[in-house]
Amino acid sequence: IDLPSLLNTFQGSNYVPILENSEITGIQSGAPKVLVVDDSLSARRSLAEFMSDVGYRVVTARDGMDAVDKLDEELPDVLLVDMEMPRMNGLELTSYVRANPATHNLPIIMITSRATKKHRNEADIAGVNDYLVKPYSENEVLDVVEAQLKRAFEINKTAAN
Repeated sequence: IDLPSLLNTFQGSNYVPILENSEITGIQSGAPKVLVVDDSLSARRSLAEFMSDVGYRVVTARDGMDAVDKLDEELPDVLLVDMEMPRMNGLELTSYVRANPATHNLPIIMITSRATKKHRNEADIAGVNDYLVKPYSENEVLDVVEAQLKRAFEINKTAAN
């Protein structure tokens, strides 16, 4: 596989796997927007670059407080959030998002190194939609993001009717 050539094929294109169903493009104008929240610069950059490479619009935040500022600027279509961060961790950010009527239904996917049942339960209680454990596979992330975007689209479609 010639990975650089494959990636170049999608640069500048509007390729987004979720867009197989053209109705879903109505989530926001253009490709869906992902907010990646992680205090690790390398993890944040890696995930942001991957999501961008497959066609998503990406914004990053270094912790929950930074994410709150980004949410005030423009709402994303999905959040990819680490659990353990300074100032405001992923559980606190999730609680904040769920308590705000404007962001209440945003899909939140927690990506963390914490694999215990206790941590999964804490995430469920806070309102996390999906929970992935690091190291994760890129296909797994794409599958979960697409499923959550489809779910959000159906909720918004039902609410509009």
